[in-house]
Amino acid sequence: MFPVLQNVGGVAITGLANWWTSGTKEKLMSQLWCSSHEDVSHFFQELRKYGGTLSLDEKLRLLTACDFTRNDEWVAAMAQGLYDQGVSIFDPIVNGVSLFSQAERNYAQNQNDQLLRALLDVAIKEGSVIKYPDGSVFLGHLNEQGLRHGIGIVKLSAGDLFIGKFDNHELNGHGIWRNKDNTCFYIGEFRNAIFCGQGKQVSAGSEYVGLFEDNVRHGKGVWTSLVLGSQEKYDGEWVADRQEGQGVWTSPDGQIVYMGTFVKGSFDGEGVMANSTSRYEGAFKNGQKHGQGKLMSFISQQYSGQLMLGEKKVDMPIRKITVESVSQGIFENGTLHGEAIQTVHTEAGVEEYAGRFKNGLRDGPFLLTKGNDKFSVTYIHGERQGEPQPIVATAGCVPGCVVS
Repeated sequence: MFPVLQNVGGVAITGLANWWTSGTKEKLMSQLWCSSHEDVSHFFQELRKYGGTLSLDEKLRLLTACDFTRNDEWVAAMAQGLYDQGVSIFDPIVNGVSLFSQAERNYAQNQNDQLLRALLDVAIKEGSVIKYPDGSVFLGHLNEQGLRHGIGIVKLSAGDLFIGKFDNHELNGHGIWRNKDNTCFYIGEFRNAIFCGQGKQVSAGSEYVGLFEDNVRHGKGVWTSLVLGSQEKYDGEWVADRQEGQGVWTSPDGQIVYMGTFVKGSFDGEGVMANSTSRYEGAFKNGQKHGQGKLMSFISQQYSGQLMLGEKKVDMPIRKITVESVSQGIFENGTLHGEAIQTVHTEAGVEEYAGRFKNGLRDGPFLLTKGNDKFSVTYIHGERQGEPQPIVATAGCVPGCVVS
């Protein structure tokens, strides 16, 4: 059982004559704050069943409870119940407060549109909305010219909602758009009912916070996947609803990060891509490594170790990165393809291969350098053809001669 609130907002709760005892009703009303929407509906049903009515102060108390963020069903049940109790949508019940003025206040102070949406459903049911030839309806105020003006809510014939402050009949400034089933919505700046300026858009599986123009993402913004378990994210520039310009992208598994230039939604231009085993810095085209670049491959190992923290040894994980190879040259469609230099780190030492690569494999004659020694070696499709031949400079032989 929830505790009984004796006095909320300075408004005391009084009993109703010829109804339940004041203590019973007071207890029920107090518990509505923490109850489900089914309990709210049941409260008003019992009220009608026993012929009870609410005083102005009690109506006001329940009405102002709608200014807290609750689930949509709770607010809808409260709005319908108060309307059934004779609380007009527009006519003030006490102290200038009406259902609609409370909804206006909720939206103006917190961008909370729950009560506005609940009142729209009540008004449509009661036939008290303003109807237009295109099938849309409006709940709110009109100016002297009969144009929508001030905070209000429009429902299109397709079911979409536009909520916010209207000026000269159109939504301008801060507002909210929701689709028919409320699975997609936009909260932010509007210009003549079009997304324009800073805003937040949530659709099935993703969220975008940033700049809009003409109803699409345009400017700086952050897109984040809302798919369970996904870490995919893009933080950067947008043009005409696509990633365009400088940005940072993280893969769904969180293992790959790209930072650089985007063109039409793909990696294109100079950039850096890294994961747990490699790092590439250079040119991209159509989402692939393409052009001059440098690829570093490495092994990342984590083990337990001890570090000194002051005078104490502390156990903590230590990560060790060992470089396997560094390839620098021409890339095509994601792999080395053309003239390149590849440095390989082995247990025996460092080996440097200079030659031509094809589809990521050594293909053709190569100059192999090991320390101060140089060798000539040939590869075909990545397979070495024979043993490396030493290259030495001797009397009567220019540097680069192969000793036979």
